[in-house]
Amino acid sequence: PSGVKKKAYSSQENKEGMLRACSQIVAELLACHKRGEVPNLVRIKQDCSRTVGISGMPRLTQIIAAVPKQYESVLIPLLKAKPVRTASGIAVVAVMSKPHRCPHIAVTG
Repeated sequence: PSGVKKKAYSSQENKEGMLRACSQIVAELLACHKRGEVPNLVRIKQDCSRTVGISGMPRLTQIIAAVPKQYESVLIPLLKAKPVRTASGIAVVAVMSKPHRCPHIAVTG
């Protein structure tokens, strides 16, 4: 319907909502761990984001930052991004080293 307007959240409200969602996600992950269940992270993120009323979902880095120190050993392995394989099996890696003077400068000029 064209007459329905969505509430525009300020950036401060969205940040507070993200913090609340992250804390709820961590609490739900801990509850799943205590029950011995394997958590469905995407479902938990969706449910908590919907409950808090934010648009979008928190990033994994935001959730990891909300994990208490005493539970890091339990929850961080669940939240780490898994390595992704490329279609060809060859991954391009760029290594940037500290610039040094060429050792052959005396010979080459």
